[in-house]
Amino acid sequence: MAGNKKGIVPFICSFCHYGLLGGALFFDDKSMTYRTNKVTVEARFRNLRIPYTEIVSFSYMKALPIVSFNMADGEKFSFMIFNLKRFKTVFERIVRIMEMEAVFDRALELIEALPGSAKELLEFQSEIKNLSDYYESPDFKADFEADENGKVPKGIKRGVLSEDGIYDLLENNKEFLHM
Repeated sequence: MAGNKKGIVPFICSFCHYGLLGGALFFDDKSMTYRTNKVTVEARFRNLRIPYTEIVSFSYMKALPIVSFNMADGEKFSFMIFNLKRFKTVFERIVRIMEMEAVFDRALELIEALPGSAKELLEFQSEIKNLSDYYESPDFKADFEADENGKVPKGIKRGVLSEDGIYDLLENNKEFLHM
């Protein structure tokens, strides 16, 4: 089961650090956390918090179920994930919602600040187009449904998943463009 009303089920994994260190990855509002109770694991890695906002990039290994995270401070963390397909779905959904939420918030700010923000709003149209494409995509429908089913961490800002909110924003943007 990918999740339920109580949240996202943790992922059994191995932290790739001088060998494979068994544990689990947990998702919450602001981060993923690798946890293990193994006393042979360095203390700083037994409850390793990986904030979403500090992940600069991530990649998947082709031959093995391994995901690597490059962090803003230069560190790199790699994990062998058991059920990588489900992990990709959950993690990429969180990243996508956060990215689209940032565009949604900025577009709202610019529209609310009109007419003083007209130039900036015009320059922001490619981002709004990405938001519109997302709203019309299967990803939006899947993200909306996942949220309704408790499969998105509860504390993640998710105004972008409000059908009325995103629709109204896009309509207000169309009105602005026709002025």
